[in-house]
Amino acid sequence: MKMALTKIVCTIGPSTSSKQKIRDLINAGMSIARLNFSHGTREAHLETIRNIMDSRCNVDRYVAIALDTKGPEVRIRTPEDKDIKVKSGDILHFSSSGRGISIPRIDFKSLSKDDKIFIDDGRIDLRVASVEEDGFRCEVMSNGTIKNDKSMNFPNIDVGIEFLSDEDKDDIIFGLENGIDIIFASFVSSRKDVGKIRKIVGSQVPIVSKIESCLGMKNIREIASSSDGVMIARGDLGVEIGVDKVFSAQKKILLETKKEGKPVICATQMMESMILKNTPNRSETSDVGNAVADGCDCVMLSGESAIGMFPIETVKFMKSICIDAEEYVLGSRPHERYPYVNGVVMCFREALEIEKMYLSSPMIPIVVVSGDKWILRRFSIYRGIVPVDGKGPIDVD
Repeated sequence: MKMALTKIVCTIGPSTSSKQKIRDLINAGMSIARLNFSHGTREAHLETIRNIMDSRCNVDRYVAIALDTKGPEVRIRTPEDKDIKVKSGDILHFSSSGRGISIPRIDFKSLSKDDKIFIDDGRIDLRVASVEEDGFRCEVMSNGTIKNDKSMNFPNIDVGIEFLSDEDKDDIIFGLENGIDIIFASFVSSRKDVGKIRKIVGSQVPIVSKIESCLGMKNIREIASSSDGVMIARGDLGVEIGVDKVFSAQKKILLETKKEGKPVICATQMMESMILKNTPNRSETSDVGNAVADGCDCVMLSGESAIGMFPIETVKFMKSICIDAEEYVLGSRPHERYPYVNGVVMCFREALEIEKMYLSSPMIPIVVVSGDKWILRRFSIYRGIVPVDGKGPIDVD
């Protein structure tokens, strides 16, 4: 079966945490397994890590494990963890003292009447009606359902949350102790933020910075240069800058990151309709295909693979779309064809040689055989590069 050069990142959740489901995801085309530490317990994540490690043992390519940090986000807690149906004009009470809908303690004084607030990647639109010592009241501007443990965004408002909390630090250390390969760092807004994580993980674990805010957009160049890769996290980014600005933001992030020679992951709602049905929408196939054609190294699934009804089918569809887009790109660039070369096998320990081959964009698989964990981890997120553990089973056919 033909392989896709573009990597597929799958978020592992209740639908896919078993060994068999993880094996099925790998066979369908998953290259990176993502663990979202905004949800679940460390004990549950540890079991998933072990299942991934067991499942990748007999695979002839390296399947990386990524830890996605909670980051400086606010998540709500609904009474009794139940869904709340709301309609336009309703008044909701949010507080840190257990009254109404619970939220963590933030700088409530930073809020003003009529400020915009969003829940669940903008699905629920609120306006601040009044501010209290331990919370605030909001008017609902759109009908919908508020679900437990969803994110709350305060566009262009500094609500006083530290970039790297003690919980995040403990999560990262926990991940390092248990064999994770990559850090996906949430809400990175500057080079300093990358440095804070680098102090914890050292130089042998890649850091992929997620661009999710106006400040992150402003500082994209310095973030890209200090990171090992960049993720276009379109959910929170769309809430922060406006959904109508996501198209140009995606292009800008990709352009600036590629100037630094770094890989890019495109994420959020790429195949979201497949959470509930077994075929994608036409717009979703175009979204994935255009990300590939633009030069993204990876495309990512979130709820589709974590809680979806058809996770394996989703990965298979995504892989097929990637292959179709890659064939189109290759057909439009005949000078990049290598008609007598099916692939390249490299056995270098030096990352620089692999980077040179990657930057030449040959549009053929580059199999990198190495026993060096840094090489395997780093190039797991590079398009067209197939890391193979030199200490494990090797089959370059």
